[in-house]
Amino acid sequence: MGEPGFLMFTKSSILRGVGCLIVAFSLVPSRAWAFEESSVEPPKAPQVAIRQPQLNTIFPMAIQPGRRLRLELQGEFLDGASQLLFESGDVSGAVVSATFTTALVDVAVSPGAAPGRRRLRLASERGVSNTVLFRVSRWATPVENEPNDDLDSPTSVESPALISGRLQTEQDVDLYRFHAKAGERLQFNVLGARNGTNADVSLAILYPDGREVVHDDGRFIWDPYLDHTFEAGGDYIAAITLTRMPAGGQPRSDLSYQMAIGQSPFFWSVFPMGARQGSSSEFTLRGDFMQAGTPVQFSAGAQQRATDGLVGAITERVSSGDYRLAAKIHPSTAVARNSPLEKGAAP
Repeated sequence: MGEPGFLMFTKSSILRGVGCLIVAFSLVPSRAWAFEESSVEPPKAPQVAIRQPQLNTIFPMAIQPGRRLRLELQGEFLDGASQLLFESGDVSGAVVSATFTTALVDVAVSPGAAPGRRRLRLASERGVSNTVLFRVSRWATPVENEPNDDLDSPTSVESPALISGRLQTEQDVDLYRFHAKAGERLQFNVLGARNGTNADVSLAILYPDGREVVHDDGRFIWDPYLDHTFEAGGDYIAAITLTRMPAGGQPRSDLSYQMAIGQSPFFWSVFPMGARQGSSSEFTLRGDFMQAGTPVQFSAGAQQRATDGLVGAITERVSSGDYRLAAKIHPSTAVARNSPLEKGAAP
């Protein structure tokens, strides 16, 4: 009897439970059954982000005053580019053609343009790009001639020169042949990081047979700098190689650089680093390739033009590499962070 009773109790319990559920569901408004449909909004059309032009490289990276040169810009979202924008009035240009990743532009520099850095932007219906840097130089501005990775086929250059080059692959080597006189002192200033590129390179000066004279792996950030006096006259080779790959170890398209070969005034430091308005101050300027009587031009911040009311000149050499700089600051000169114009650049 126990078993049938247990079965009857279980069945009755189930029936009572089912009845409760039926009653409970019958009390729910019919609209609640459409909860899923009423609370979920219909999917919206996907929003496409408007991407502004992004510039990565410019090549070549140097133009002489009074010259017009076609430059290649590489980046992303460059299609539809219609205008070049410059930060100084002594440079002008126009877009020749543009694809998604490459734009060709013609840039002209006025004959009276002062040497130094310039920046440009690219404009399109997408917006305005970031800036990329190039230089105006009175020196010759040759471009490397590939292939130049063999001792028998280097690119020939004459100093002084501001060379534009780029490494095609991680194994690429760029070789430049130049001539030095016996006892001649030359400066080799490689500009990669200071140009905003990822070219972490090394510089070696070689004899024509490949033996090393001197080398440097990096002085400024990762930019090499050499100051060398050649004992014997003759032809030598400057070799540019990749020190290491950019972060991630993947090849990059922006392994471009400049190399200045010559004798250009080079500032290392100045002390003291401040002066009062309306004062006549004297500074100790440490640097290379400078002479007494050389005027020094100042600029405020990133501006290329000289600061009004602030003038100076190197008066004498006080020791090896140290010079006395006399400066006059007009009372009306704006209070700003000033620095000698274009530290370490080719003239």
